[in-house]
Amino acid sequence: MEKGREGEDVEKRSVRYANGEYDPKTVPPEWWSWLSMARREPPTEELMAEIERMRESTKAKAEALKVDELRRRAERDSSHPQDNEQGMEQGLDSLLQDLGHKGNIGPGTKAEDEDQDLAWKPEAWKP
Repeated sequence: MEKGREGEDVEKRSVRYANGEYDPKTVPPEWWSWLSMARREPPTEELMAEIERMRESTKAKAEALKVDELRRRAERDSSHPQDNEQGMEQGLDSLLQDLGHKGNIGPGTKAEDEDQDLAWKPEAWKP
């Protein structure tokens, strides 16, 4: 026991590293909380086993989510073949035709006739 700031008895807690090599990454968080006096009792073997099961379960769930996300992206990419440059240009041309066809903007539309500055011009757009 050591003396605290106000003279009270304080238990000194320390770690003995295997092989004498100092590596704080090898100490589990549950033990760090005990070492730093954040918890009164050291973690039990049962608690450590339960925490390890929870960690493994979380890792398995994260891996399953990753696989699901990769599968979802693969399905999305296979259903959108316009990911190449030519497909993107065709998609833009199609969009412009749709907009012009609906009379919103484009050559011969009301917006262009009323005010030339308000009309959108594809050749002026630069990403």
